[in-house]
Amino acid sequence: MKRCAKYVLLVLLFKVISAAAQTTTPLSEISGKWTNDIQFSGQSQFHKSENFFWVGKLWGFIESTGRFRFASQNGCNFEGLAYPAYSWYEGQASVTDCSTQAMNRIYSVQFRKSGAFLSISATTTTLGISRVEASYAFKGTLSRY
Repeated sequence: MKRCAKYVLLVLLFKVISAAAQTTTPLSEISGKWTNDIQFSGQSQFHKSENFFWVGKLWGFIESTGRFRFASQNGCNFEGLAYPAYSWYEGQASVTDCSTQAMNRIYSVQFRKSGAFLSISATTTTLGISRVEASYAFKGTLSRY
């Protein structure tokens, strides 16, 4: 009888731990819907038409799996995947459909949670022979909606 009771307790404990593991993921703290103004900037040494600065609204979501999708007022769409990295989260985002073509690139992204806010920063560069020819970035501090 004691052996059966131990088995039942172990099975119940396993189920509780499994259920907890399924509801809490490493990205749970940043998952949800986020919005606020962000700024985009781009600077190219050789293509002056790719130099820009833009500030506008961004909105979207991050799933607990790390998949994220955002859109901005200038028509840009961001899709990517984030993963835990020490005390922040990082990943890559494919930015498409921007009104300024130079912004359509693959970016390295970092998310940092601080209280109720989520900082997002992303960068990408174009390398030439022994120098950076162009750099593009976007950044902002988001809040939940």
